[in-house]
Amino acid sequence: MSKKPTIQPQDKYVLRLPDGLRDRIKAYAERNGRSMNAEIIRVLEREYPPAWTIAGRVGQMIEVLRGLRTAGATEESVERLAAELQETIEGMMSGRVQGVDEVMRERIRAFYEDMQLREAEDAVDLQNMEYDEEELLTMERIGRPEKYAEPPPKSDPFKDLPE
Repeated sequence: MSKKPTIQPQDKYVLRLPDGLRDRIKAYAERNGRSMNAEIIRVLEREYPPAWTIAGRVGQMIEVLRGLRTAGATEESVERLAAELQETIEGMMSGRVQGVDEVMRERIRAFYEDMQLREAEDAVDLQNMEYDEEELLTMERIGRPEKYAEPPPKSDPFKDLPE
């Protein structure tokens, strides 16, 4: 005897839409190969994401860090960790990360805004500078105009070699 598939209970809500909105949703959903219901849920899920706990979020970042250590850090994995960290900090400021009190939320926000301001000032400073060809190449490679040059030796290093 086969079992009937278990259907998860779903909340139902009758929604009244302003004139024309249903047609716009339907057109967009069809253009992207989705049902109207799937399109509405997609937009609502984006606008109302689930909250995170501090422990759960830190656990996710530790897993990413563990992956970096075991698999070797690639540019893509470092970028992913940076994005996760930024998303977590923003989640703490917005309230998405649960368990952060208002005093800590305000401290994080102030620190984050200060960091963004410094980064913007640094970017403006870098844009206003004139770079030579070597500096531009280094900027392209690593994002900073560092120079790796050694001064010429004070004496001729070949002078004492036998002829």
